Amino acid sequence: MACSNRGKIINKTLDGIYVNEASLIKLKASMGDSPYVLVPTHRSYGDFILMAFICFVYEIEIPCVAAGLDFLSMWVMGEVLRKTKAFFMRRTFQGDKLYKLIFGQYISSLVSQGDSPIEFFIEGTRSRTGKSLKPKYGFLSMILKPFLAGEVPDIKLVPVSISYDRFLEEWLFARELLGTPKPKESTKGLFKVFSILNQNYGNVYFNFGEPISIHDWISREVDCPLSRPISQDVKNIASLILQNHSKLQVLGAFHLVMVILYDNLVTHNLCEMPIGLATNRFKVLLSAMRALSLNVLLTKGDMLKEIHYACTINPELMVVGGEKLKFLGKCEQVVQAVPSSRKSETIETGKGLDPNKVVLLVVYTNPVAMVLFPPALLLVIIATNGLAMIDEFNFLCELFENEFPIGICDKENNVKTSEKFLLEMDCVCLCPDGVKYALSSNYQLINILNSIIHPYLLGYLLISQYLVQVTDFTVQKKLLADCQNHLKMKSQSDSNALSPIYSSKSFVTHCLSALAQIGCLHKQTSCDVPDAYSINHDRLFYTISLLDSISILTRTECALKNKL
Repeated sequence: MACSNRGKIINKTLDGIYVNEASLIKLKASMGDSPYVLVPTHRSYGDFILMAFICFVYEIEIPCVAAGLDFLSMWVMGEVLRKTKAFFMRRTFQGDKLYKLIFGQYISSLVSQGDSPIEFFIEGTRSRTGKSLKPKYGFLSMILKPFLAGEVPDIKLVPVSISYDRFLEEWLFARELLGTPKPKESTKGLFKVFSILNQNYGNVYFNFGEPISIHDWISREVDCPLSRPISQDVKNIASLILQNHSKLQVLGAFHLVMVILYDNLVTHNLCEMPIGLATNRFKVLLSAMRALSLNVLLTKGDMLKEIHYACTINPELMVVGGEKLKFLGKCEQVVQAVPSSRKSETIETGKGLDPNKVVLLVVYTNPVAMVLFPPALLLVIIATNGLAMIDEFNFLCELFENEFPIGICDKENNVKTSEKFLLEMDCVCLCPDGVKYALSSNYQLINILNSIIHPYLLGYLLISQYLVQVTDFTVQKKLLADCQNHLKMKSQSDSNALSPIYSSKSFVTHCLSALAQIGCLHKQTSCDVPDAYSINHDRLFYTISLLDSISILTRTECALKNKL
């Protein structure tokens, strides 16, 4: 990857922008034979600006980018976006068929008659969690319509991964995940962002994937996606884009160090560790990333230097001092760089942790958690049964679809790849009977994998057990609040349940949505109370039984942590 250091603001804020030049130059050379659509990940508002910057530097036509209508009303920013080829759309088309029809025709004309590539975000909105979101199909369907109508011979979708060491909006993300409503987009808010640009935000990594030819993936015989339910072909293409996003993402030392600190907090309830132990775990995690053929870019040439560099990217969250790597998550650990207004927002938890910082720890761990989720899930299934149980794996992938949509894209391949990974990394070994597996000796990686998956298993179990006590009909908003309070009480009373992810409001939302998708909850359309749910106890008891058997074993097996 080549590093670009251009632009005064970029030079001041970022250590560098890394670009996969070979892929980008190859892409540039192929443009012109058919319409091209750039489909990047969406983790920050910086995506708009940086994508245009990269296209400008490499002399590629700046793409027409889909932006939310709320940006149009922003003084200065709305005009700037429009002049950089942004077009604006409503967040939802619900209830306005005419608007949907006109907007769809506008997109068709951009695809079939436009001279510039188009850019849109398959996830529909920024991911505040650092993980991929479930894809949105509506805009993708509009993009494909000219091909289905025979107006163009092909359309090329180009997956692009934009990976950040540190997000400009990190504290805003933390507050939103803890339940604070998202503020309205405004120029004042934009200037606030500019006011923090004197801090170091590390690197940004651009990785352009191979174009996906729609001609090779979808048949023209499919009915127009706008006039019927979304076709399976459209869903498969969206899933393929997410798969590519996962493979293309680039990780730096910062994310690996955050995983180490997260594991230390979840597994040992500790906020610091000896620097020697941190270095060893960094090596173990790096080996795991490379075994999965993931893109990890290290620039310092030495593990210890990488850890020190990672701490300079976000000194409000972590620091090396006294031969220890420390997560600055305790309420009493106030760093001078934190504005006084933010200190007042700190809320003490049962363990004296600052929830804003704990949530950010989870957010920065999630890019790694996203790729380790399949092997982590298979690991706990093997630890339970001694076998790679495909049915259980598929059921749990479906249950955690909202948390890790990458895990459902290719379940059969995920099982095979994860099984091979666990054997190669010495996490499991084949028993003498040649059929069953047992846990092996790579305890450090086993603990990391467990710290990633166990909080989700336990959190979903706690919510499911709570739902058994709920009456037949319950209002959605009240149920959400009650489940959040239940998790909070459990986290304060039971050290096994103390996990940073429970501080996030989206965790409970995702859990209830998943339980509804697998049939544990049913929305009542005929009930006098709107947005009411009933409980399918048979389905719920099966889910509890499966989660409980795995959760109990992971708590027992991960007494291995005492050997470290």
